[in-house]
Amino acid sequence: MKKSDLRTGMIVKMNNDRIRLVLGNTLIGAGAEGGIHINEIKDDLTSSYGDIMEIYSEPKNSPLCASLEYWFGKSNNILSCCELLWRRNPEIEITVKVNGKETSLKDISEKTLIKIRNS
Repeated sequence: MKKSDLRTGMIVKMNNDRIRLVLGNTLIGAGAEGGIHINEIKDDLTSSYGDIMEIYSEPKNSPLCASLEYWFGKSNNILSCCELLWRRNPEIEITVKVNGKETSLKDISEKTLIKIRNS
């Protein structure tokens, strides 16, 4: 999913576990958090304000789930009224020691990995 897929009514969960409502060109936070303008979000759904980790559909047609009182009063429960559309796969950094030197696994050539496996 990318920034252009965000639509009014969707709910996003940030990497700090806070949730925000997509409203036009702004991600609105509950309480005093304020909003994040869509221009502050990169196409890969990252920003200096935090990364979007999950995107949910707009709340189902339930008066309880759709009410602003429910959204702002019980924002942690709003996700039970939504369908998960997308989740970021966390990047995992793996380091190994090769000849006593710690190296990121992604920086090791395939040839070296074969040597390590066969030793």
